[in-house]
Amino acid sequence: MRRLHKSANLLRLYASGAAKGYKFMKQDIRSRISHIVTYILVVSIIASAVVCNFTVNNISAFAAAEIWDGKSAEFTEGDGTAANPYKITNGGQLYKMAQSEGKDSSGKALYYEITEDIYLNDVNSGSYTNDWVKNVYSNDNYRFIGTVDGNCHTVYGLYANNKWKNRIALFPYLGANAAVKNIRLSNAKLTTALDSKVYIGTIAAQVKGANVTVSGCSSESSEITALNASSVVGGIIASAESSAPVIENCAFIGTLNKAGAAVTAGGIVGLAYSNNAKVRSCYSVGSFPIFSDNATNIQKYTCENLYTNVSAENSDIKTKIAEYSTVASLKTKVDGYSAVLTDAQMQGESARTNMSGFDFDNIWEITSSYPTLRAVVKNPNAWDGNTAEFTEGSGTKEDPYKIANGGQLFKMMTSQGKDADGNGLYYEITEDIDLGGVSGGHNWKIKNTQATVTDGNYSFTGHLDGKGHTIKGMYLAAGTDIARAALIPALGAGATVTNVIISGANINATADKSYAAAITAEVRGKNVTVSSCFVDSSSVFTAKGNVGGIICAAKNNAPVINNCGFTGTLKKTDGTAVTAGGIVALVYSSKAVLNNCYSIGAYPVDADNATNIQAYTCKNVYSDKSADAVTGYSGYPDWLKNNVSAYSKALTTEQMTGENARANMTGFDFDKVWSTTATYPVPRTVIINDNVWDGKSEDFEDGDGTKKNPYQIKTGGQLFKMMTSGGKDADGKALYYTIKSDIYLNDVDNGVYTNDWVNNDSINDKYSFIGNVDGNGNTIYGLYASNGNKSRIGLFPYLGEGAVIRNIRISNSSLNATAASKVYVGAVAGQIAGKNVEISGCAVESTAVSAKTEASVIGGIIGSAYGKADVSVTNCYFNGTLKKNNTEVKAGGIVGLQWSNPVKLNNCYSVGSFPINADNATNIQQFVCKNLYSDVKAENAGIGCYNDCPDTLKTAIGNWVAVLTAEQMQGENAKENMQGFEWGRIWETVDGGYPVLVKRSGSADVEYAGGEGTKADPYQIETVAQLRRMVTSSAAETSGKYYILTKDIYINDTTDANWLSNNPSQWVTATIIDYNAGTKFCGTFNGQGYTVHGIYANISGELQYDTYAGLIPILGKGAHVLNVRVSDCVIEGSALPADKTRATGVFAGAVAGQVKITEKLESENDWAKISGCGADETVKLNARYVGGILGGANKGTMMDACYFRGSASNSVITDKEITVFSNGLLGNTWSSADFSLSNSYAVGKSLFRTEPEVYLNCYTVSETELDSIKGENAKTVMPNLDWANIWNTVADAYPELENVSYSYDGREPYFDTAKKGEVWGGKVAKYFAGGTGTESNPYIIETAGQLAKLLRLTANSDIATNATKGKYYKLTADIKLNDTSKSNWKDNANEWFDSKNYNQAFFGNLDGNGHIVSGIYINVNRETSAYGALIPVIAEGAVIKNIGVTNSHIKVLGDGEKHAGAISSYVRIYEYKNTPEDKYPVISHCFADSTVTLEAYYTGGILASSGRSVKIDTCFFTGKMITSAEKRGSILGYTWVVSEGTQISNCYAAMQDYGSVIQTSRIDYKVDFTKYTDCYSASPQYADGITRVYIDGMRGNNAVKNMKAFDFENVWLARDGETPGLRMFDKNSYNNENHSDNVSVSFSTDSEVVVAPINGVSSQPMTLPVPVREGYRFDGWYVYPELDVPFTMTTFPFFSMTVYAKWSLVGIKQDFESFENTEYDLGEDYEYFRPQTAGYSSRYVYDGAKSMHRIGATADDSDFLLFYRDSLEVGRTYVMKYWVLTDEDDTKATVSLVHATWPDINEPNVGVQKMADIKGLVKGEWKEYTHTFTAKTKWVSIRTTGNASLYFDNFFLIPVGYDAGNITLPATGNTAIAVWLSAIMLAGAAAVTFYRFRKTADGKH
Repeated sequence: MRRLHKSANLLRLYASGAAKGYKFMKQDIRSRISHIVTYILVVSIIASAVVCNFTVNNISAFAAAEIWDGKSAEFTEGDGTAANPYKITNGGQLYKMAQSEGKDSSGKALYYEITEDIYLNDVNSGSYTNDWVKNVYSNDNYRFIGTVDGNCHTVYGLYANNKWKNRIALFPYLGANAAVKNIRLSNAKLTTALDSKVYIGTIAAQVKGANVTVSGCSSESSEITALNASSVVGGIIASAESSAPVIENCAFIGTLNKAGAAVTAGGIVGLAYSNNAKVRSCYSVGSFPIFSDNATNIQKYTCENLYTNVSAENSDIKTKIAEYSTVASLKTKVDGYSAVLTDAQMQGESARTNMSGFDFDNIWEITSSYPTLRAVVKNPNAWDGNTAEFTEGSGTKEDPYKIANGGQLFKMMTSQGKDADGNGLYYEITEDIDLGGVSGGHNWKIKNTQATVTDGNYSFTGHLDGKGHTIKGMYLAAGTDIARAALIPALGAGATVTNVIISGANINATADKSYAAAITAEVRGKNVTVSSCFVDSSSVFTAKGNVGGIICAAKNNAPVINNCGFTGTLKKTDGTAVTAGGIVALVYSSKAVLNNCYSIGAYPVDADNATNIQAYTCKNVYSDKSADAVTGYSGYPDWLKNNVSAYSKALTTEQMTGENARANMTGFDFDKVWSTTATYPVPRTVIINDNVWDGKSEDFEDGDGTKKNPYQIKTGGQLFKMMTSGGKDADGKALYYTIKSDIYLNDVDNGVYTNDWVNNDSINDKYSFIGNVDGNGNTIYGLYASNGNKSRIGLFPYLGEGAVIRNIRISNSSLNATAASKVYVGAVAGQIAGKNVEISGCAVESTAVSAKTEASVIGGIIGSAYGKADVSVTNCYFNGTLKKNNTEVKAGGIVGLQWSNPVKLNNCYSVGSFPINADNATNIQQFVCKNLYSDVKAENAGIGCYNDCPDTLKTAIGNWVAVLTAEQMQGENAKENMQGFEWGRIWETVDGGYPVLVKRSGSADVEYAGGEGTKADPYQIETVAQLRRMVTSSAAETSGKYYILTKDIYINDTTDANWLSNNPSQWVTATIIDYNAGTKFCGTFNGQGYTVHGIYANISGELQYDTYAGLIPILGKGAHVLNVRVSDCVIEGSALPADKTRATGVFAGAVAGQVKITEKLESENDWAKISGCGADETVKLNARYVGGILGGANKGTMMDACYFRGSASNSVITDKEITVFSNGLLGNTWSSADFSLSNSYAVGKSLFRTEPEVYLNCYTVSETELDSIKGENAKTVMPNLDWANIWNTVADAYPELENVSYSYDGREPYFDTAKKGEVWGGKVAKYFAGGTGTESNPYIIETAGQLAKLLRLTANSDIATNATKGKYYKLTADIKLNDTSKSNWKDNANEWFDSKNYNQAFFGNLDGNGHIVSGIYINVNRETSAYGALIPVIAEGAVIKNIGVTNSHIKVLGDGEKHAGAISSYVRIYEYKNTPEDKYPVISHCFADSTVTLEAYYTGGILASSGRSVKIDTCFFTGKMITSAEKRGSILGYTWVVSEGTQISNCYAAMQDYGSVIQTSRIDYKVDFTKYTDCYSASPQYADGITRVYIDGMRGNNAVKNMKAFDFENVWLARDGETPGLRMFDKNSYNNENHSDNVSVSFSTDSEVVVAPINGVSSQPMTLPVPVREGYRFDGWYVYPELDVPFTMTTFPFFSMTVYAKWSLVGIKQDFESFENTEYDLGEDYEYFRPQTAGYSSRYVYDGAKSMHRIGATADDSDFLLFYRDSLEVGRTYVMKYWVLTDEDDTKATVSLVHATWPDINEPNVGVQKMADIKGLVKGEWKEYTHTFTAKTKWVSIRTTGNASLYFDNFFLIPVGYDAGNITLPATGNTAIAVWLSAIMLAGAAAVTFYRFRKTADGKH
């Protein structure tokens, strides 16, 4: 009937809306028609649904009988007990329940269960006639105390409207212990005609008893209305007045009204009064969830996870409670009760994100509107109250009884955990157990039928391990006679309980002196242990006697309680909360030990008296309660209070929740025992062993992330760190990793999956893994994700460009995307979007990959490859399950979705799913498949696009994957049916199972003849199979291992002359794919002089990858092959790529096909080495790339003491357009760097393609002269072979080799062996002193031989592979190239390297580190080009810094280009166009001193010449240059750069040859395109940025004053009698004794006064002139125009300069630029003339911007005060000068002087003196007037008479007879000079003259 009800209800609801009509009334006709159509459609759909399941008659009958008739009806099912509640199927039975107050005649609470939806009124028609509360209760003593479970059924049409009842709700009152849950109310209408205080709520009007719970209830489309404003209304409960009622998981969507106005608060509870109301996980729409009538009661709530669309700020709370707006703390608290969301945020999938506190998995459900409560489905496996037998186990420790259900748990409890003989038994819980709870009604107690077992004698002595499983719904009803209520009533001697979780327990021990607790009520024996048990917050324990959280009473002998937590509720039967005893409540006659425990809501311990409370021993115990909660605490003496308080540390809730717990609950083992959660900690479900990941990131202990030394991953934490890092360093550079062991991410053995792999903030839309990971065949167990937030899930959620994942196994894993949106899920990679991604050798077994939505993309190995992805998947398989929306998926076993770019799949299979999938026909064609297998056909796979594909494409898809049966893919059958798989090396079969990948990739199942692989005990090889195992093993297997031959090996029987005709066995070859998979030999193989015969390889056809052939196909880093002979070897490699432009080919060598090293080379120890090996004349090699001993090498190769007498040819390559190479010893190499060839010979061929970096004592013997090296003649033909140690002549035979030692190096005699500080012997060093050539670890150079080695590296002219490119070098000592202590040192000097070719350049970074190179000697005279310098040629990107050159002679003469420089002689830029600035070569902090001589056509002190841009900074040159040309410069000799770029800064030149400096030497010869900054030169210069400073001005402290731009505090050093040096270097001499020149001193007076310059010689005496200026006193000469530094020198300076006069005004000046402009200062006919004046023009101002204007509006006298702040000296004579201008023609006026008694024109005067008659003025021209007077008063005014317009300016009153100045210079000498020089900024600059502009009469400047 459930489906019928839902369909019928929907129909009724829609019909109800239609019948009411209110939905249509406000809409126009179009909208009404639309609604009607919709209504018809809905009715049709519903009718169809109903008809499919029921008959029409059923609907009619149901509709007719459903409406309540307003009467009470008897129950027909149930007896009202918890086990068998009354069943309510109609309104009458519901009414009877309400009337009965939920109790029987004795007052005992009853139980009810609603089993059908109920209609109390006809909501369809809108007819509400049945008043619910009219007869439900008769008076206010009504209290409903029963328990009602609505089972999520809906009660429709609850209605009330009368004038008698003041409590209106489904339950007018709820009394003590009432429980109402899972009831839905819809279309309720509750109102009243009573105009007084009324309580109205939908579920309850008023709560009046303790322990009341309302949960899982909702009220929708409900209307609540009260007439009186004092009434209380609430959406769920009107008034909560009981002791802390609990309202949780409830919702209200309706309207509240009171006194004709909408109520906007109280959506859940309308009033809390006296006691706290706990409101959890609820929401209300249209009203704030809670309300109260005053500021006190509003604080009575405890709220968690509440949501609403109405804020408290916008609700009645603000308007009704004044303190809300005035008390900040109150507002904060109330606002915090509920999160405020928009409607959109609360609806649909948005609710899941925004209402995060809701349990959407179990309680709430997402809809298109607001969330609804899920229907409660009772657990069919819940305990039925009976005993069940054990079906597994025997009760022993080794084989405990397995408990899988409540009946078996009950059997354990009632048996007291012991056998018939009283021996304790062992038990293990294997499943979570549901004991049924209240609704189940089965009391957890000892059966009454067991008369011999009572509360008093019960004693459990067994051992229970809960294995972290949860026991839910343990229940004991009130009123039972049980005195000991707990999971186990009492624990006896030796009992143990561990790993048990208690949830939803409801224990009511109402018997007298009863004990109640979660685990045990009482401990009655010795040696009892309770550990790792936890009780959650949904559990309530009530007792009439004592109640405890874990244990109630500990009676005997110190029980131990470890790692337990309690978060439930403890109460007494009278409702009183118990706040102590959260772990143990009572101890007597014993002690109790608590370790690492905590309790919430109750102090962990309690006791009944002061003696017993002392019986606890506590360590690391925590609680949110303090010790004052302990019984009798207030009466304890202080010392005991202190002791009891120390039992537990009090923490706040915040301190104990989330990750805060880890910091605050010290002592708790959060790695193995405890787990943090969003709330309080919980014990881990099983004690985690050390091998299981703890969920945290862990630093790597080994490796550095380079290819050479990858990070080593040994733990889950390190694997997690790798994944979350994105496989890259801080600069975004890809890192390398290797997994060294199996890893457990979760405890798969115990089925415990808690560590969510992708639940980390670093996994977001920006995440991308680009690293390189080699799993080495190790397995990752328990990869787990159950995540609704991430869009990509996998071991690597997202792989980016260049990522490489190899050899990883994934097993027993579960990846589940729970998001309701599109998610990409794959076991190895969720999604790939980068180019060049490789996944190989990966396997996924026993793993489930799933997603919630159909739109999601899932794959066994890869979820999705899209966009720019270019993916290769090789040798992988998937044997697990794929599911979407709980439905099995049959496609995508390897790749779940391909989009846009090719995905290459080779040698893979999947079981249970087709390997590939795509969403359309285009994308599925992007797969490139080879050797794929599956047991699912394409047409049965459900491929996303299959049905849309044309038949031809369907056929193609089917052909891509071979479909086999399980039998064909299992066991040995796989070898026959799965063609293309490389069995033995990569794949192996499994009896009865599918193929698996060989963990030891590259090694056959062959044991060596002996040895342990160490140097002392190497692996012994005596068979072909053993040799094959060695050469096919991986780098990881061979690195550091030693191997020896113990006899000759015959790969083929070459004793038969026709062996090549007998179908010879192919020897092992390798491709780049094998190399990428790890196949390369990196060990040491000593042939001990034995010979390998019969190597045969024939590689023909079309070649896809480079292929390597030889005894050992590929040698890797650190490999060493020695003392091996090869005979009867034939290798032919005619195979070529289809595309002739590709360089792909076969590499052939007798000993090895290829040296391939991709790691960085730290030293020669990392090189591959072949020594003491040979191939005789029976060896024939013919391929594209051939080397007699070694076919090719990319770097790091040494060959020593080897020979080749066979045939090396390329004749099999007949296409002449194909590039080929064949050489006698070393084949295809393209660089000389890191290569060495010595002490060897070959016949008939050039020994190499590119000359190695080290090439010593090697010989090529022509085939016609082969006999010449037989016998003793060999010494004559090849004299420099190491005949003394290795080579032997043999009569009439070719030379033979002795076996070389592991350490033998035939180059040793030819290397420089000089030590640090010694003079160079002319040889090249074998090694640098240290370093790896990186920026952080540069090559160390401490001897001249090592510096010579650096120069030797630049000899390679192959630009692309230049050995110095990107390398760093550093000097750590001074270098002596020659002993320069004698004057004739050049006579027998070692000559330094010059370069013949400018392509032989230095690209690296050389840091001299403040060291000196002395004794460079180059003396070249030849016709070809020559470049001579410390580093002859530098190229783009090169840096040379911090190097000084002394005592050197570089002479480069002859025809052709000759270049000489101290540091370098030439810049060679290969990128001719648009060279970026960061690629410019740089020379900085370098010098060459006066002991350096340079001679060449192009000569430069630092750098001789440059054809491209270069940067030179902080350098100097004081040496000597000799040249016949002008192409020289003291820093940069010559440049022909035709665009800007070259930059020279902070440099100076002071050459030894002073005359040359003056005549021709410049910083740069050609200055047009060079930028100079802060440079100095002793010679004249013609460019900005270069200042001339004479030599004397550069010496000693003069340099500090004259070379201002130099940083003398940190970089430069001024030296007595010398030009400056650089501080970083030791003391060296930089001398220049040239003479000084004449200088000129010019004078600037800033006035009409002119002073002639004076001339003289630097440092000679000098007399300065003293100028005179009217009205001023001369105060001396100053260095700057700012007049802040006096010029005090009495001798001429070192350079020409200008000095400036300082003047002091001795008169009074009024220029009107500042004027008071008040009524005291000017008469009415004056105006202060300034820019803001109307008609202003600058022509009426003589100087400045302002003047005084007599307007001329009247002819009367009018005055203006001349000055106010200054004053005259009475009785003194003054000369007054002033300027006058008129703007009129024929102006006439009189100007007089008024002697004022006070600075006020209105005050009396002591006389007026006529100064001038103004007439004859030329309009617009200024005229100066002069007047002499004797001051009668301190102040004077100017009076004018006549109506003339006059302008006055620049009055100057000069006292007659003033002191014009008699300057006395301060003390002279060095001190004064030093003071002056300290202010000099530029020396030698042109004299600077400052001008002051004046305005002419026409206003112009």
